[in-house]
Amino acid sequence: MDYNAENRDYTRFDYEVSLLLENVTTGSYYDGKMFNFCNTGMYLETDFPLEPGSHVNIVIEDLDPLPSGLFETIYNAKVRWCKKLRTDDADYYYGVGVKYY
Repeated sequence: MDYNAENRDYTRFDYEVSLLLENVTTGSYYDGKMFNFCNTGMYLETDFPLEPGSHVNIVIEDLDPLPSGLFETIYNAKVRWCKKLRTDDADYYYGVGVKYY
């Protein structure tokens, strides 16, 4: 039996890839990076805070080939949470959790 330390419904896969984010509400675009994903969402980092509840379009860049479990290169998602990163060695200022819709 697999052990799920975080009690998640789906297995999370580590995978780093560059992203382009569009805040649907404001029309603003941001660069970012995905660090992991599952069937229902992903964790990404960006330099701009995203308001929880806001809708974003996510374009995954430079995937060749797609990793197992990641089936699209464009996702529509809702921001679930956004936290300022506290480490000096982080490449981006904010960590963001999104859920696909």
